[in-house]
Amino acid sequence: MNETSEVKYRSGISRVLVFLVVLFALTTVALAVVVAVTVLKVKDKETALPVATESPAPAEPELCLTEGCVMAAARMRGAMDTKVIPCDDFFNFACGTWVRNHVIPEDKKSIDTMSQLNDDVNVIVKGVLEVANKHDDLEVVKNARKFYKTCVDEKKLEDLGLTYIQSYLTALGGFPVLASKPGGNWAVAGFDLVDLLVKTRNGSNSMPLINVGVTQDDKNPSKYIIYVDQPGLGMPSRDYYLKERNATDLMAYQTMLEEIAVALGADQGRASLAAKQVVDLEIDLANTTEPKEDRRDPDQRYNKMTINNLATKFPGVAWQRLITDILNHVGIMIDGNEPVIAVAPPFLAKFGDILNRHTTETLVNYVVWQSVVGKTTFLPQRFKEIDLKYSKVIYGTASVPARWQTCVSTVTGAMPEVVGRLFVETAFKEDAKRDVLDLVNNLREAFKEMIDHLDWMSYTTKQIAKEKANNINPQIGYQDIVYKNKDLNNLYKNTFVSFGEASVIRELLKLRKDYDKAEWRLSPAEVNAYYLPADNCITFPAAILQPPFYSHDQPAYLNYGGIGYVIGHEITHGFDDQGRKYDKEGHLKSWWSADEGKKFVERAQCIIDQYNGYVVPGTGNMTINGINTLGENIADNGGIKESFNAYRKWVKSVRGGKEEHKLPGLPYTPNQLYFLNAAQIWCGSSRDQRKAELILTDTHSLSEYRVYGPMQNYDEFSKAWNCPAGSFMNSRRKCAVW
Repeated sequence: MNETSEVKYRSGISRVLVFLVVLFALTTVALAVVVAVTVLKVKDKETALPVATESPAPAEPELCLTEGCVMAAARMRGAMDTKVIPCDDFFNFACGTWVRNHVIPEDKKSIDTMSQLNDDVNVIVKGVLEVANKHDDLEVVKNARKFYKTCVDEKKLEDLGLTYIQSYLTALGGFPVLASKPGGNWAVAGFDLVDLLVKTRNGSNSMPLINVGVTQDDKNPSKYIIYVDQPGLGMPSRDYYLKERNATDLMAYQTMLEEIAVALGADQGRASLAAKQVVDLEIDLANTTEPKEDRRDPDQRYNKMTINNLATKFPGVAWQRLITDILNHVGIMIDGNEPVIAVAPPFLAKFGDILNRHTTETLVNYVVWQSVVGKTTFLPQRFKEIDLKYSKVIYGTASVPARWQTCVSTVTGAMPEVVGRLFVETAFKEDAKRDVLDLVNNLREAFKEMIDHLDWMSYTTKQIAKEKANNINPQIGYQDIVYKNKDLNNLYKNTFVSFGEASVIRELLKLRKDYDKAEWRLSPAEVNAYYLPADNCITFPAAILQPPFYSHDQPAYLNYGGIGYVIGHEITHGFDDQGRKYDKEGHLKSWWSADEGKKFVERAQCIIDQYNGYVVPGTGNMTINGINTLGENIADNGGIKESFNAYRKWVKSVRGGKEEHKLPGLPYTPNQLYFLNAAQIWCGSSRDQRKAELILTDTHSLSEYRVYGPMQNYDEFSKAWNCPAGSFMNSRRKCAVW
């Protein structure tokens, strides 16, 4: 036997052995869970766990012993803590063992079901980026692999040293904090701040000090428009800057800036003083920016005017030159009559004064520092160590992620469609698109039935709401361009400049184009989902269509409790406190009467008050921010109802009312298993620092409260689990918008 044949023979034997081992394991598990069910039936009367009872009692559903059911049962049982009474604390009943068994990795701020799935997806992406190119691979695929392999080459980064960043600083016009050192080439005389801002914006999708870009026009969603907004800040939230000046978090940030400058060659004393001045500037910016609570109303954010009007209304800034030069970078000519959206008028009114309060040197140091911080991924190891010291304070992390993880995320962010293509080719099953589309249609009908039962909305407005629901466009799996070779190559034809600059070029060039509804905001290789109000569309990338969210091989009650819940959540976003202000075509346009708007606000206030009352352990008595999380909380509360109602309708129409088979080893009804999976998709835990950061920055509630809130408000949950009135999970005061 020659060597090639022997390898094939061994490979075949190995596959057979693996199959037999897996088959034996599944058979053993199935036998064990059947025995466990028998034992549990005997012990049902002795356990503290409530099992749903109905009158008259239905026939006991049979057990599902398929591979998909056995695996689902093992996954679900492995996450649960059955010592917890579900009506006392459903999150810990559903996820208690999961939380105990999943230690947060040292390089992570938190861990949860979605991040674990994303890690699994990233392993697949790593594999498809590491393989050698084939001769017939698309050019963009070859470029993605080249980008990845360059990114993971840490030795090359070390060998390059500061060469890359020094050339970048030279292109910006110098870095004042380095001016006293050999090679320091900055002088205040003749320095142009507007020119610096344009250069930083043309190399990145963000810009320090002020935010200028191109976005979809909310009142004319088929077109794009320029916007001017308050900037992002170096720390996660403006709240970090509003503490005492010597607060630990703020000083950790200042120290990071100082150490970066020293690593670039700055004098220690000069770097220390400059870092302090820059943080003082950023505190000034933070105090001037609008808080997130004041930025939720899209009507208030839409302030359309010309650039000439902008200059008159918000003096002290060379708006015409700033905006013109940014667009000139891609060959688009504009004048003072060009329309813009002034997103944050209170900030813009004070922005000129901020520039006057600080020296040119401090302003330039700040802009350049922020640009450098965003590029530490491509700098030697000592810069990562500086960043880690800061992250330990802010997030509690103790190590940096593996280099390949950083590079997978970087390439996915830079070339989402290309990475999506490679992932879909490798790991996506097309039948998922059909199944999920059926779920979308069923959830849509369930939502319209919920609208019909509202007692606070008029018949006319109900009809408009249902028309909007009918018009929601589902995007499932991946976008068409993923498999359009010519279009995909054209999309990335500018990547020779740099991936950052190519992204900017694509954004700015949209200004003179019609809005493309086929464009996605996520890669198919990202575990997430979203709703866009100006598109009236919901999107579910391929990566989220896996257990526990979805599997073609698991019972419908798990799919409805998983991806069905997410679908309902996204549909409800079209009718949350922000989404409700857009019509069925995506126009920012009122379709509510004043009285109905008032009734909506009253019901939303109940949700705000409920979530404001959740005190988060480990954060010094911080509570969930009920205003910032309002849209997500409304979506969670609506989604759980829509999906459960859709499931019960499916049982009635498709199965003639006959319940699905139960899972082996779990003495729970299909309704209970629906809610159990709906809870387990949020299993997760976070470091205390991360909890505090999320409360300040995230529009979503923390994992536990995405279980507590919706289920405390839902009578069907309490019926399924026999929760007594007044118990923790069956609140006497229930909130409902939809």
